Amino acid sequence: MEIYKKNIRFLSEHFPAVLPGILPPDEIKTCTYRDSPNPNILVNDRPLHSSDPVREARSLARSVGLRKGVLVIFLGIGTGIQIEEFRRVHGRNADEALVVVIEPSVESFSLLLHHRDVSFLRGARLLLGRASEEVIEYFESLDPLSFRGHGIVKLRGAHSVFGDYFGRIETGFRHLMSARLSDLLTRFAFENLWMKNIIENVVFLAGRRSVSGLRDALSGKPALVVNAGPGLLDELDMIERIAGGVHLFAVDTAIEPLLARGIVPDVVVTLDAQFHNLLDFTRLFCSNGSGGSVLAADITVCPGILSHWRGPLLFSRTLLESGERREHHGLTDLLGTFHPDIHSLRCGGSVSTTALELALYTGARPVIAAGLDLGYTDFKTHVNSSPHYNLYLNGSLRLNTLETAMARALKARKLFRVPSRSGGTVLSDFIFGSYIEWIAARSEYGGKVFVLSGKGAAVETLQTVEPSELEKKFAGKAKTPVSKLMDGSSGSAFTREDARGFLRALKEALERAGRDLPESGDGVPSFTARYPFLRESALETRLLYPDPGLLKSHLALLVGFLRERAERSLRKLDR
Repeated sequence: MEIYKKNIRFLSEHFPAVLPGILPPDEIKTCTYRDSPNPNILVNDRPLHSSDPVREARSLARSVGLRKGVLVIFLGIGTGIQIEEFRRVHGRNADEALVVVIEPSVESFSLLLHHRDVSFLRGARLLLGRASEEVIEYFESLDPLSFRGHGIVKLRGAHSVFGDYFGRIETGFRHLMSARLSDLLTRFAFENLWMKNIIENVVFLAGRRSVSGLRDALSGKPALVVNAGPGLLDELDMIERIAGGVHLFAVDTAIEPLLARGIVPDVVVTLDAQFHNLLDFTRLFCSNGSGGSVLAADITVCPGILSHWRGPLLFSRTLLESGERREHHGLTDLLGTFHPDIHSLRCGGSVSTTALELALYTGARPVIAAGLDLGYTDFKTHVNSSPHYNLYLNGSLRLNTLETAMARALKARKLFRVPSRSGGTVLSDFIFGSYIEWIAARSEYGGKVFVLSGKGAAVETLQTVEPSELEKKFAGKAKTPVSKLMDGSSGSAFTREDARGFLRALKEALERAGRDLPESGDGVPSFTARYPFLRESALETRLLYPDPGLLKSHLALLVGFLRERAERSLRKLDR
């Protein structure tokens, strides 16, 4: 009785939310506690620990490669001996880890309270009796920068008894972490590139306006967002027939397939910061530089695109979303102090999602997506004649065919099947899966955004429409060019003085940062609070390279590099 009272006091102090669910002894029906030969809990006569729980606990504790800041997940509590051993083996590192303990059985835990001290849960997050979906939602709420790697400790007996429950959680967690790791590595690889591109791009944005110039410009008019999925090949004939009656928004990778059919998009949407994105614009830049299209570009795109574009150009910035956190890149916030009229577009990680958001922002209704496969239909990554497809094609030989190259590219991915719009399944992966989840979460797409029926992945928020219906409605119709619809639109131009003010302020901030850095010690939070545009780069670098010296060296090189780029852009403006 004494141990039970002690445990209740402990829970009242540390986990008060679980107390109402604790069961009295007479309601514990399926679980029993066994003292001999070793302490164990049985659920319907099935033990949660092995016959030698101490040995099992030591093995589990040592299986976790632990360093400061790691997320450790315990699947099942049982008697808790494995958690006690984990804390004993790892000492202070265990105290500094983010420990999450997941126990599906309230009955088993209620029984434990009468027999063993549960203070081993001190400092942990206890998820007791939660549905698997709730547990996954908890993991989704975590900032991936808040922990440095993860380990999963499976109590074998508990996993056997509650296999389906723990299986769903483990699969969901690994899916989430794979997407988060991909996002982290992308951010780490691209963070500095994004900042460099912004600094260089402001020179080319002088005299241009934000995409706010397109706000409601297409109110009530139909828009077709053309993506470069393999299924686009089957839709090009239909697009050619209705192109005169709908406003075409093309993602950059779809430019080549459209122009090869003589179809000129009204708006080209580009997002990628990498140099190879220039390949998407090869045909346009080899002609007159725009083909009559309007370019809607994120301010982080490859500067070569903006420098060669000769037609109407509108720019935007991306609204970054991570769980409940929504923010802009710190450098665009600084830019916004000199030019507040920079519209933000939400992005699900792909230019396709940005293009959908832009089409909706223009007021277009309905918005129809073509080539939005979100999977590898026909075992291909992109539609025929797109730059990605051509790279595989140009590298093919008699003994290394196009099909072999495609199969090799797909084999390198973690593939799985998802439901398709045709009623079967289609190959997809974690990256496409994250896009599907992002679009599916947009309840506002219902009744506004549609997708062509075909081979691509099914998304619950996107209703399907038959190509024949589109042809009946829009074939032979005429539309007003988007460039003319922009003539009376709102939005002030980004001036040379705006660009100059931004670059001068940034240069001064970087000079201060260079002077402050040697004195900053390990105080990354205080340093990045003064220079928020360096925050993500510092946090991501610290996560991958925790040594303070390496972190400081990285930041010093970055600060010097960005300062030199700001000086170069200022010289270009003053020419």
